Amino acid sequence: MDCACTKVTPAVRKVAATGRVDRESVNQTQSSCVFYYAVVTDMDSRSSGSRVHFGEFEADLRSRELWSGGVKVRLQEQPFHVLSVLLQRPGELITREELRRQIWADNTYVDFDYALNTAVKKIRAALGDDAASPRFVETIPRRGYRFIATVDCEPHDTSLVNHPVGEVTSATPAWQRSWRALAFASVVVLLAGFLIARSMWPHPEHRIRLVVLPFDNLSGDPAQDYIAEGLTEELITFLGGTDPRRLGVTARSTANSYRHSRKTVREIGEELDAEYVLEGSMRDIGDQVRVSAQLIRVEDQSYIWADDFDHNNDDVVSAQSELAAAICHQVRAKLLSKPGEAGGLLSGAEAAASALK
Repeated sequence: MDCACTKVTPAVRKVAATGRVDRESVNQTQSSCVFYYAVVTDMDSRSSGSRVHFGEFEADLRSRELWSGGVKVRLQEQPFHVLSVLLQRPGELITREELRRQIWADNTYVDFDYALNTAVKKIRAALGDDAASPRFVETIPRRGYRFIATVDCEPHDTSLVNHPVGEVTSATPAWQRSWRALAFASVVVLLAGFLIARSMWPHPEHRIRLVVLPFDNLSGDPAQDYIAEGLTEELITFLGGTDPRRLGVTARSTANSYRHSRKTVREIGEELDAEYVLEGSMRDIGDQVRVSAQLIRVEDQSYIWADDFDHNNDDVVSAQSELAAAICHQVRAKLLSKPGEAGGLLSGAEAAASALK
């Protein structure tokens, strides 16, 4: 906009400082274009704020600091990064996969489930939040998280946009209006093309999440604990390598933290974002070892498969591998077989025989 006026009057400074526009302020300006420049420049400077408020807390997304009542709240960098993603989209479901893409790079090799669960626990600890009755961060089982509190950004003055006065909003040149219309139409066309192309892309197949809990040693001999531990580790290894794109298995170190836990299957499943839990036990029966395994659906805590597997107790290492392979065969058939596919469930004896082939 061409303008030879350069003097900014006290009235203009007053409006730019307070963000309030009235007729008297406009009349006191020597040039409406100077008035427009001063106020719009101030509005632009205000729009760059990075602080958000929720409840009694204030978060600075730029400096990555969290405050409550003027006191800084300690929160490590990674949990704050997770919190900032949630704060920028309050009320929306942020999936675990989206958080992984935004926070953990593809070449970062960590136990993602454990890292994200730990980060959310630290956020709740810092905010004094409770997973059972959340005020801020809500867990959506097996999907992700949602920030449910009201989030207020730094106030922005939009009075000029909603209430134009006098010559403050002078007419836009015709060529500029045409250019903007053309740019807007181009964006709409590109967006429509992207949405059409995206609808034609193959949708990723749902990835089932499973946690294998440590198997119990019911033999009465603590010296045989290592057999149950070895069987659990074999199961996690077999199932984890079955089809990682369709079946995600919780890491052994994470699952081991629930050894002898009194939590329900539902509580464990929700904490680990798992849809199914595999648990079991081993005990001696004469000269054989019997392993009992149960596959449980977290949603309603019901058994969807259970069976017993027997093996001669003369070779412990061989028994672990063969029993784990037999159980893996059954779980794989139950969780990954598509409707109409052959190769259903076998009995424990049949599965064990099949695993030996």
